[in-house]
Amino acid sequence: MIVSHFSEFYGQGDSSFIDPTIFADVNDEVESTEKAAPAEQEAAQKETDVIEVGKEVANTANMKATLVSVEKVVDKEWDEEYIDVKYEVENKLDKTIVIQAREVSADGKMVDDGLLDMSQEVAAGKKADAVLRIQDYDGGELPAIEKNLEMLLLAIDNDTYEDIEQHKVNVDFSNKKYLQTI
Repeated sequence: MIVSHFSEFYGQGDSSFIDPTIFADVNDEVESTEKAAPAEQEAAQKETDVIEVGKEVANTANMKATLVSVEKVVDKEWDEEYIDVKYEVENKLDKTIVIQAREVSADGKMVDDGLLDMSQEVAAGKKADAVLRIQDYDGGELPAIEKNLEMLLLAIDNDTYEDIEQHKVNVDFSNKKYLQTI
């Protein structure tokens, strides 16, 4: 068994520190003692509401960005709730850029910067998924988003930290319209 190969790390041949269920020879059959949770239990643990958008919000000489979706997740198992705003970004430049979101507001009220997390590097000529996560890590309430979600989508030079360009994005939930203004 493989256990004997680990004796130098756990003492001279003393395998009392090793859980034999962790290590197994390639030829040994290992049975899992854990049972998979039924799909109903998993669904009850995590509730997801996704709005598929698929709207191009920028297409310039520097970058292309598509707002893919807005997703609200309530995960009861981990006792967390968050909103993910997902973009697909293509860097058309010959240098690395960073994609960030600023001036985020929900229904006309600014969202606290402490709730926002988005900073995605995109190498020259590559694509990346950039996700704005809105989450209160202290267990507070997320902003209610009933009408719209607005933000500036920024492309920043990774070396100089200077803004390259920005695009105003407005997701209008009241009419199921997904608008963008440059």
